[in-house]
Amino acid sequence: MARTLTTTRLRERLAAELARQIVSGELPPGSPIPSEPELVEEYEVSKTVARETVQMLGAVSLVNVQHGKRTTVQSGHEWNILSPLVQQAFLDAGSVDALVRELHEVRQLLEPRAAAHAAARASDEDCERLERITRAACEQRGPDDTDHFLELDREFHLTVVRSGAHNRVLSGILRDVYTIFHKGIVELSEDSRQTAMEQHKAIADAIAAHDPTAAEQLMHDHLEWAAKARGVRRARDTQPR
Repeated sequence: MARTLTTTRLRERLAAELARQIVSGELPPGSPIPSEPELVEEYEVSKTVARETVQMLGAVSLVNVQHGKRTTVQSGHEWNILSPLVQQAFLDAGSVDALVRELHEVRQLLEPRAAAHAAARASDEDCERLERITRAACEQRGPDDTDHFLELDREFHLTVVRSGAHNRVLSGILRDVYTIFHKGIVELSEDSRQTAMEQHKAIADAIAAHDPTAAEQLMHDHLEWAAKARGVRRARDTQPR
């Protein structure tokens, strides 16, 4: 029986559904995705929508589009893992925990060194901005402030990275990483927010004091605490023994 997508954004909805099937393994690597006529019939969309949907999947390397051949699912190593389409697919497929663990490892590799660079290079303006962010976070009270706190958390970490690295590539990578980290967080306890604020202030103080060693260690410890608070385990902790 045909399935109808009741939305004006048919292309985005269809791409999201197929991306979910790919990420979940319903459409495994190497398998062909439904052909254009099959998409038209099954989802009751136009040929244009079907064609543009496949192009969207190809643009983030979920599929390999070859003219004259069936479009097939690519290996997970080829996916543009930081694209919003792929990240949302992990959420929709209920597979976000594994992705969050991998993204945490990326943060732990990059952010402590970025904090050290910030301590060595941050301007007075950078330090003042970090101080404003930490002060604003301290003003948040009550469970309804979670969304605003998460915005400030993201702004704090990006400011640290931008203060030290002045590297658009690194900033772009970590900006997209934070997106998936914060999705799905409905509420943070007041104790968790308080701990995070105290750690942020310590990092900001180390940067203002131009102490790279302390800034690097404090950021490392903060990320380790954040991972444990969210129940993220390292990859080696999940391997069978």
